[in-house]
Amino acid sequence: MTVHESDATIPDLGGPEPSEIWQMGVAVAHLARHTTTPTDCFYLIWEGWPDVASLCTGLGAAKVDLADDRGSVVRSYYLLHGNADLIAWDEDEGLGSHLPVPAFVRPADRAWCMVRDVDPHFASIGGTSAAIADVLADSRIDVVEDEDPRDPPWYV
Repeated sequence: MTVHESDATIPDLGGPEPSEIWQMGVAVAHLARHTTTPTDCFYLIWEGWPDVASLCTGLGAAKVDLADDRGSVVRSYYLLHGNADLIAWDEDEGLGSHLPVPAFVRPADRAWCMVRDVDPHFASIGGTSAAIADVLADSRIDVVEDEDPRDPPWYV
């Protein structure tokens, strides 16, 4: 069976299901216990979200371009710096204040990393076995262990 993105229920702020940013926030709260720099985190926000340019530049964010091996820009982001409290973004408080789901979250000590691109509807987390086990143990969020080499589901 083919699932089209337009047919999928994708929670957002104020929806009946936990939002993507809240679920990422719960995961980051677990991961924050596995870093020495929980108040020193970096976030990349995709520049293509509506109204994100004015929000991010108002917060003093730098623009970052990611290029392919030929030097062509593939995606552009805004770089923000803050603490690991991503749940506050869903509550319209703190650094985020109406910002969309970040594409990248990493503490300064590089103890772990979470990435979520704009097109696929999943995030990937890299970290120690203990950090990943903490995230996997939380039944409030939709999280599964990566089963390499099986690709994650994609909408068409």
